[in-house]
Parts: sequence; C-alpha cells; structure tokens
Amino acid sequence: MGKLNYLVAAEDIDKISANNSVTNSKKEVILNDKILKQQELIVLAIKSIIKQKKTILLIGTGNNGKSYILHKIRDYIIANEYKIIDANYTAEYFLSIDISYFMKKFNTNKLIFTLKSNPYTNNKPKKMSVLDINHIKF
Repeated sequence: MGKLNYLVAAEDIDKISANNSVTNSKKEVILNDKILKQQELIVLAIKSIIKQKKTILLIGTGNNGKSYILHKIRDYIIANEYKIIDANYTAEYFLSIDISYFMKKFNTNKLIFTLKSNPYTNNKPKKMSVLDINHIKF
C-alpha cells in the first residue's frame, strides 16, 4: 500500500476560494473535512494490516495525528492483542535496534511502532507494513 495522499494542498484551497468566493471559515471546513476523511482512510488501513497480523510502522514527523488515530481505535487494537511502542524513534535509531527484542519481550509480532521517518527505503521485512502519514497536519 502506498502513501495516502488525498489532502488538498494549501495552494489548491486558495484557488478554490479565489474561484468560488469561499471565506476563510469555509476554507477551514474544507481542510478539516479532508483531514477527517484521510484519518478514516488511515484507520481502515491500520485495521486491514491488523487483520493480516503484521507489525506496523506508523510514520509521521509530529503533530500529524499518529497518537490521535491510535487512541481513536484503541479498543480495536487491544481486542486484537496489539502492543503500541509509541517512542517516535528516528529511522536511524530504529534500524540500530533489534526489533526481535520487542517481539520477545511482548511474545508477539503484533506491534505498532510510531516513528518519525521511514527506516526502510528498501528490503522491508515481509511481516511488516509501513504506513506513512506525514501528509496530515493538525
């Protein structure tokens, strides 16, 4: 699954407003609606990955809703016996640690890591999914 890039760019919102006389408050509504739709898509993606019983890397630099989204589906995560490692590791640090340590510690591969950047540009482990949500900003 690739990045979920559905957020309307700020320039596009400005073009919409210029062409349609949209007020600032309506701009915010349009932008908030797009963010909510993206969050729904991300929630569906996470649930789909959980059904596949894969380790999840949730990527985001900050203030883009990683914790918010995980909190939103907290009960689903718990019901599926997933553990969240919400450490916001950098890609470099994540690659320097042995994730099997966490798998042994929690006796499962049902893990969700929150990271600041994607550590895998190539050769991602097969039982792992990377979900990059850097395009969302709160």
